[in-house]
Amino acid sequence: MNNLAIEKQNIINLFNKKKFSKILKISPKILNSFEDQPDIFKIIVICYLNTKNFIKAEQILRKILISNNTAEYNYILGNTLKIQDKNQEAIIAYKQSISLNKNYSEAYNNLANVQKKIEHFDEASLNYKNAIRTKENNLEAYYNLANLYKSLKNYDEAIKNYKNVIKLKPNFPDAYNNIGTIYSILGNFNDAREF
Repeated sequence: MNNLAIEKQNIINLFNKKKFSKILKISPKILNSFEDQPDIFKIIVICYLNTKNFIKAEQILRKILISNNTAEYNYILGNTLKIQDKNQEAIIAYKQSISLNKNYSEAYNNLANVQKKIEHFDEASLNYKNAIRTKENNLEAYYNLANLYKSLKNYDEAIKNYKNVIKLKPNFPDAYNNIGTIYSILGNFNDAREF
């Protein structure tokens, strides 16, 4: 086993032990040694995200994307930008991710989250539905869609989607609670109590 392979295994072992700061201390050396290995770059990015250094994570992602423009890296960039409230840039990254993988359910879901945040509700609704269409058991997308409908006072659709959440995960207390809240708002107190 050559030195680089041993070093790579050491990095992976540190990562599995969640020694993010330790990896970042040696990251300049790692980035030079493993320039052609995007999986190692991804580990460094995740370390920066876990230590809340979003700017550095974004810089490395943008560098990776020059030579490795994948759906996954665009998705991670979208998440990194979303955390920093760079909403328009996040939307671009998620859309790029989806253009590279039309079935990227999580990218649709997070795109919709950003669209909801900036009050583009129709687009958000459409993309939550795309997330569900591409992955029928996407619990998060159902829950987010239900929350969107609830905030827009479209209670029938909200209840329908909360019930989809419960079908996928029967022990999801927030879904029951939200259905109960909606029934209370509608004056249906027996159903409210039940949920």
